[in-house]
Amino acid sequence: MPLGTTARWIALPALVALLALPGAAFAGPLDIQHESTAISEIGGGDGIIQHGDAIAVTETVRDSDPGGALTGVSGALSTTTPNVTVTQGASALPSFDFGQTAANTSPFNVQVGASVPCGQNLAFALGIGADQGSASVPFTIGTGVADAPATRASVDVPREIPDAGSTSGGSSIVSQMTVDAPGLVKDISVHIGKLTHTYDGDLRITLIAPDGTRVLLVNQRGGLGDNFVNTTITSNQGAPIAGASPPFTGTYRAEGDLTQLVGHEQQGTWGLEVRDLGPSNTGTLEAWGTDIATATCAAQPIASFTATPNPAAPGDTVQFDASGTHDPVGNIVKYEWDLDGNGTFETDTGSTPAASHVYATRGAYPVSLRVTDDNAPALQNTYQRTVSVSQPPTADLTFSPLAPNTGQTVSLDASGSTDGDGTIARYEWDVDGDGTFDRDTGTTAQTTTKFATPGDHVVRVRVTDDDGATAVKSITITAANRPPIVHIAQPGLGVTGRPLTLDASGSVDPDGTITNWSWDLDNDGIYETDGGISPTQQHTFTASGTTTVGLQVTDSNGAVATTTVTFDVTDPPNALLSATPAIARPGQLVSFSAAGSNDPDGAVLTYRWDLDGDGSFETDTGAVDATSRSYSVTGSYPVQVEVTDGDGVTATATKTVAVVNELPIASLVVSGGEGVAGSPVTLDASGSFDPDGTIARYEWDLDGNGSYEIDTGAVPAATRTYPNPGTIPVKLRVTDNDGAVAVATLGVVVKPATSTGGTGGTGATGNTGGTGATGNTGGTGATGGGADGGTPPDGPFTAGLGGASIQAMKLARGKGLTLTCTSDRAMQCKVSATIDGKTAKKLHLARTPKAATVGSAVVNVSTGQNARFVLKLTAKARKALKRAKSVRVLLKGTAVDAQGNAVVLARVVLLRR
Repeated sequence: MPLGTTARWIALPALVALLALPGAAFAGPLDIQHESTAISEIGGGDGIIQHGDAIAVTETVRDSDPGGALTGVSGALSTTTPNVTVTQGASALPSFDFGQTAANTSPFNVQVGASVPCGQNLAFALGIGADQGSASVPFTIGTGVADAPATRASVDVPREIPDAGSTSGGSSIVSQMTVDAPGLVKDISVHIGKLTHTYDGDLRITLIAPDGTRVLLVNQRGGLGDNFVNTTITSNQGAPIAGASPPFTGTYRAEGDLTQLVGHEQQGTWGLEVRDLGPSNTGTLEAWGTDIATATCAAQPIASFTATPNPAAPGDTVQFDASGTHDPVGNIVKYEWDLDGNGTFETDTGSTPAASHVYATRGAYPVSLRVTDDNAPALQNTYQRTVSVSQPPTADLTFSPLAPNTGQTVSLDASGSTDGDGTIARYEWDVDGDGTFDRDTGTTAQTTTKFATPGDHVVRVRVTDDDGATAVKSITITAANRPPIVHIAQPGLGVTGRPLTLDASGSVDPDGTITNWSWDLDNDGIYETDGGISPTQQHTFTASGTTTVGLQVTDSNGAVATTTVTFDVTDPPNALLSATPAIARPGQLVSFSAAGSNDPDGAVLTYRWDLDGDGSFETDTGAVDATSRSYSVTGSYPVQVEVTDGDGVTATATKTVAVVNELPIASLVVSGGEGVAGSPVTLDASGSFDPDGTIARYEWDLDGNGSYEIDTGAVPAATRTYPNPGTIPVKLRVTDNDGAVAVATLGVVVKPATSTGGTGGTGATGNTGGTGATGNTGGTGATGGGADGGTPPDGPFTAGLGGASIQAMKLARGKGLTLTCTSDRAMQCKVSATIDGKTAKKLHLARTPKAATVGSAVVNVSTGQNARFVLKLTAKARKALKRAKSVRVLLKGTAVDAQGNAVVLARVVLLRR
């Protein structure tokens, strides 16, 4: 497990020690993490943990387990580091809750062996047991302290960074640096002196230690920004690089954990890997190195200082600051300085960690600091840094042209720069005015740039002489705004009365954005329509002819440009459509004509047809304005014609064709009016008829078993002999020439051969539903009669319900349904009108699909009369029918004579507009 991580398992030595504690019995794993470690040398010491030391350890942990307070907590310390012994490893911990910390109440004791090298990390695990569970918390203790850091630079530069292209995983280079001196790392930072790249977001930068350990420094940060310049990456200093912007200059925290290198051997070959993970950009790693402070266990102070300015000009006062010096074993009491580099510490500032010096002449001065602490005997340490003194150069900068436009190449020239005591060795440029010199042309004194936006732009050059001294020159260049380029796409042919879209999205502004679009739609020179920020405008033109539209655009800098577009506007054709007949039977040919169609500004018309109502114009008749079609299936067909004029402009017209088939009417009686057992009984269906065709087939169920076993084809009669008296439920099924079906039922009364009683049949139930019908069903009554063994006073009778099968919707809503009731004797006819459940719900006559009664009537019929009457509809029904184009109404009734004999009546009427 990596150093510094936490875990919820118990390492074996910690587990063994934990289980050895009295009463150790724990539940499940707990989430407990390392918080901090306090260490002291037993019996005193020099303050540096190293080989031979006996130390006391107090480990503080944090409860990250939300399960509640931990009680009965105990700890057991163990180590896996060779030559390190835990001499006292058991201690209790107080109870503590989620989010709280706790430490062992008595110190753990550890003996560091004499062979443990200085700088090695000592690995420990604190096993924790509680009433609620257990955990193991790993932590480390470092040995030694950080010596003065040694700065090293790689000579394996420059290295070109190849473009990733389409390479899976990107392309990379590894620049190497060799460290000859042995020692264990105590602190490390990485310096990237210069890395040029045109898309920092492509780069992943990793440090590779001699033992192969890899630490991620930068992971694709900076997006499309450029370069790393004087960049320092540390373990815990500086800002996170994830939130910074390129060019990256200054100190940042590594994205990986540099502290995992603490305790590793520094001697060997280090590597800096730069991997390009994106296409189309390349760069160069020009300079990098490390500052590595190795571990020391020597009882001595550690000297360090900074020099400002460095380099300095002759006559400048250089300030030296040694406040970074530290002493782990005492206090610094003396700071001595060799300020002129002659090897003699001639300046003593006592306990003050600061000095200053003026260097009158050019040169490189190796300044040294010697510090002495208050130990007995006193301990000393020395640190050296070179100060460069040089007469600074003079920077000069000119540009051309003097009045450039945006996007125009501007030449920058710093060749007028001079150095009084040397030569100019480097030219660096800040061409975007952000204060960062992110372009380096080496010894070349010229470069170029362009300005994308208008206005004042500050450009700087920084020149560096061969002594490292610098000078900066700034100039302001004003770039002129370029007007936008305006363009309207040719809209094609416009049509009067129809919206036309004008599109100017092809307009661009070379140095900004277009902020407003204004249109002159009537070509009067006035831009009366403000389109705002949208480059498109929709307009409906009312007059035909050649039309010109103007556009004025304004860019973000106030510049204006205009243009026009000219196009033709035409009148659309007029489409008309008729259908003959508009109401047709299945299979009947319907003729369609668009003869009334015309074009106001032309004469050539072509026709396409959607004859099946599917929205697709599948029939093309060219210049012929008529066609025909038959429909085998009943229904409603919205037929369309599309008329196209000579300009290619279309118009459509629609006509709905209703294909209906009225159901046949089945009628059934017994010939001769009676049936006698043992004698042939003839059943007569000649009263059956089809309102819109012919009866094509008669089928019979003569034994009442539900199966139509007799098929007499087109013959409307059948004969059957019944050997025994009784009432037989005979059924007749008729099929018309369009395939629609109706059924009639008759109870045939068969009398004994010697019976003197009356004969007859029970009334038929009339017609029941049929197939294939969106049209109307007619209906009749049937024959009624007396029961077996007696003769009614007037004998059997017949009754029927008539009237037109298709009636006008408007007339029915205003006056009612016109019907007739007929009979061969005096009787009373009661009739009610209903609408099926699905239609009733659609017309809001019912909340659920339930049949609704919409009217009723009672009429008295004299003997042999045809009584005409009107069935009025309810007010609610009349209102609902305003929303309907056609509705089927089912009429059901009963005819009752004076003796109480009854005949069932039924009929269907189609109401339509």
